[in-house]
Order: sequence, then structure tokens, then C-alpha cells
Amino acid sequence: MADETHVRQGRSLTTKLLMVFLPLVGASLLGIFLVIEYSAARERLAGLEATAVDVAEVQAGALAQPMWELDTDAIITTINKLRDDENFLSARVIDENDTVVHALSLPQPPTIFLNRHIHAESAITFANEGE
Repeated sequence: MADETHVRQGRSLTTKLLMVFLPLVGASLLGIFLVIEYSAARERLAGLEATAVDVAEVQAGALAQPMWELDTDAIITTINKLRDDENFLSARVIDENDTVVHALSLPQPPTIFLNRHIHAESAITFANEGE
């Protein structure tokens, strides 16, 4: 009878060990999963940054001819096509006088983890027959 009372009161050796080890194991697993998730999120952000740089370079090439010819309709069409990219939030085309030729901004989704803006910029240059 006396042994049953100790077990019920949580005074047995097994209960004491479980009361110590279970929270330690839980905290260790939580720490491991947090580190893994943080690492994966940083890798995703690095991938998004590389994608943003690539998109900026490609779009700069696509915008060179319309910018040279001052074809604002083609500029607007090219920038508006970026809406289809799920990683896209905004774009601006600025001329050499820092005047905005066209800008497009989509509403930002709420972010909880690693809230960081990724910015990519590329100069738009037009070359025709080596000039």
C-alpha cells in the first residue's frame, strides 16, 4: 500500500526521471526543428534573391528597345506581365532623370518569419550594331 501511494504522488524513481527527461527531450527536439526551419527559410530567401536578380536582368534586356523608342505601351505591357510571377511584389522603370516611367505594385502578403525585402536593380542599356 505504501508503494502505491508513492507512485501516485509521483515519487517513484521512474516518474522523477520521466519528469526530467521528457521536457529535456521535448526542448531539444523543438530546438533542432527551429534550427532546421530557420536554415531552410534562409536558403529560400537566398533563392528568391537570385531569382530577383535574374528577373531584373532579363526584364532590363526586354525593356531596352521600348525605352529607346519611348514606347510606353510596350513598357507597361512588359511590367504588367510580371504579375504572373508569384514572387513579384513591385517594379519601377526609372529614366536617367530619376523620373518614374512606369511603376506597378501589388499588395504585400503578411509575413511572419524572416520579413525581408529583396531588391534587385539592373541598368537598361540599348545596343544596336555594336553601338
